[in-house]
Amino acid sequence: MVKNEWTYFEVTATAPVGATPANAAPAVPDFPPSTDVLWATHVMIRPAGGSPEEFPLDVRTGGEVMRVIGLSSWASDAFTRSVTDGWGSAGIGGAWTNAGGAGSDHDVTGTAGTHTLTSADVARLSTLAASTADFEVQADVATGALATGGPQYVSVVGRAADGNDLYMARLAISTAQVMTLTLRKRVAGVETRLGTYTTTLTHTAHTFYRLRFQGDGTALKARAWTASGTDPVGWQPEATESDLAAAGIVGCRSMRGTFDNWRFSAPVTAAETRLIAGSGEIQGASGSERFPVRARLTTVSVFEVDLIGGAYNNITGDSGGLIDAATSFGGSSTGSTAWASGFALRLHGHYQAA
Repeated sequence: MVKNEWTYFEVTATAPVGATPANAAPAVPDFPPSTDVLWATHVMIRPAGGSPEEFPLDVRTGGEVMRVIGLSSWASDAFTRSVTDGWGSAGIGGAWTNAGGAGSDHDVTGTAGTHTLTSADVARLSTLAASTADFEVQADVATGALATGGPQYVSVVGRAADGNDLYMARLAISTAQVMTLTLRKRVAGVETRLGTYTTTLTHTAHTFYRLRFQGDGTALKARAWTASGTDPVGWQPEATESDLAAAGIVGCRSMRGTFDNWRFSAPVTAAETRLIAGSGEIQGASGSERFPVRARLTTVSVFEVDLIGGAYNNITGDSGGLIDAATSFGGSSTGSTAWASGFALRLHGHYQAA
């Protein structure tokens, strides 16, 4: 470890067969003596993979530097209610607005919001209002049948005025079960493809796929993966586009060439947007770079702890006690913790030689 520099640790835990928890030990390089101090300002437990560099981060506002260790959603929905001929109101974010097809094509089953696609080439759109142009939306999507006779389309939309003016990250499912992710815009009803990525996913009926879509100024990015899997590192299609700059609605859009039912759901949230409002006016701690939209799209807390040459105990997580662990540093080369498999520990700290 280098004096006065932040050092990052990341270890992925995999539980043994038959075991629920798993252990991980982030090693402190060079076996520091007990007279040295390891000051860990943040401990993050998060799903393995993804983008660990997102948190924590420093921002400057009003001349003051602040450390951001997590962001909360301004809109999220778990679809735990039952609604006929509509989607009702989201858990956070207000009432859903539905368009396309008949009112009876939009329902909530208690576990999912659904679009019943009774007609071809007619998009169904369900949206929530947004107060900022920058956005980051994540949704889990599934279809109840394989594509036959024509492709199936499901999208997450952002910065939308209506069904004719919007940006979207669209998953197209072919009759060969190939899944292609594209970035697209619709302006005055004219649709244009902005970027394409052929995923390695193979479509299976009733399997949920996670779709994440970010709009930060003119930068549009998306990625897709199996909802039960690991958030991949980096984005897939990326594009630069400026036609739609104003704040707009966000949500889900689906369309088919042959009959299918689309379901929008997630283990925790179905359409989840995490952002910092007015992010275009916030500078980074150096005072020079523009602060981008960053999001930790999980339900696992970021834990802020101080570890000074001794021990810290009782890190207890949310989401049904997901985390129950102890960590210790000081005069030791390792610290240890335990949690459910598939999660990773990241220790954000500062080391200073005595």
